[in-house]
Amino acid sequence: MLIAHVADTHLGYMQYNLEERFEDFNDAFREVVDKAIDEHVDVLVHAGDAFHDPRPSIKALKFFREQLRRLHSRGIPVVAVPGSHDMLKRRGMPPLSLFDDLGLKLLTFVTPTAEVKGVFFGGFQYLPRHRHDSIIAKLREIELKAREKGSKKVLVLHQALEHLLPIAYEISLAELPKSFNYYAMGHIHNHHVIPYGKGVLSYPGSTEVLSVDEIKHIDDKGFNIVDLSGDEPTIHRVRIESIRPQFRYKSSAEELLALAEKIRKEIVNAKALKKPLIHVEVTSEVDRFTYEKVERLLQPLCLKVRIARKIEEEGYTATTVTELESISVEQAVAEYLKMKGLGDKEASLAIEILRTLSLGNLTEKEAVAKTIEEIEHIFGVKSGESEEDRA
Repeated sequence: MLIAHVADTHLGYMQYNLEERFEDFNDAFREVVDKAIDEHVDVLVHAGDAFHDPRPSIKALKFFREQLRRLHSRGIPVVAVPGSHDMLKRRGMPPLSLFDDLGLKLLTFVTPTAEVKGVFFGGFQYLPRHRHDSIIAKLREIELKAREKGSKKVLVLHQALEHLLPIAYEISLAELPKSFNYYAMGHIHNHHVIPYGKGVLSYPGSTEVLSVDEIKHIDDKGFNIVDLSGDEPTIHRVRIESIRPQFRYKSSAEELLALAEKIRKEIVNAKALKKPLIHVEVTSEVDRFTYEKVERLLQPLCLKVRIARKIEEEGYTATTVTELESISVEQAVAEYLKMKGLGDKEASLAIEILRTLSLGNLTEKEAVAKTIEEIEHIFGVKSGESEEDRA
């Protein structure tokens, strides 16, 4: 039994408002399907965040249907769970529920188990940490059903483990049932493989780069092909080759032109199939003349050049709004609170409050403002006041 395990494809994401980035995420998933078919996998498992938005565009839905049709025509069913991005904040059907006619088996809190081609699958949609008790109770229910089966067992979850994401986790490794052969995880965008129980746990990571922090892992973007035929699962890592190149640099404003010339030469010599995305962090203000000259030098060779100013003070690095567009709202809130002198515990609490508020009727902007207001009230910190100011 061969299983293709993919997660965090974020289809429909038009990053930086670029149509080319929308197509990049499509290219990556198309390549996953190509290689899954070439490797004659028996089942494809998607561990959440198939789409970047709970209400994906018609174009994104159409593309996903086309790829499922390719798998379905070759007798390859799909087992999936909804992730944190492709779940509606309020009651409603996730977009993945539209594709059962093409062999997609959706595991949810209501229908958490399925048997596909003789393999037992258990799992459910992403749940935030404030529903920790519900997560644990459902895992115990799934484990009881799994013990009744003599077949191979796969657990599919879109949750972050505490030791991998200490601030924004939902569960710990020790809280997972130990009776499964393979733990197909999603939500964390970097690749991890961890022996656990009598099997192996793995995050395949995202199929494309969603933030500048992921650029250092760009060469490891891909998915897993898992062989369950032996006593222990064997994981074959499959790298995605269609990923758009991205490069991250740091520079002073004075050295920016020299760096731009160096970058230009590197791009010309690389001869990549796709124009790269370039991210440059500068530590001081860049004048308009320099910025325009850098843009003229690099723009013909690049999809986009992003110059972000970084201000470093007393060991803390504040990031401009230009930089913040590339990281998650949760990361931005945590970074803001750390700037105020609060620690991981307070940042973790803030994320829980943010997630709870986001499930209500507030917009994202309103939820962030309310979260910061609550944390500042609880810990006696005021906007514009740093730890030094409070000392």
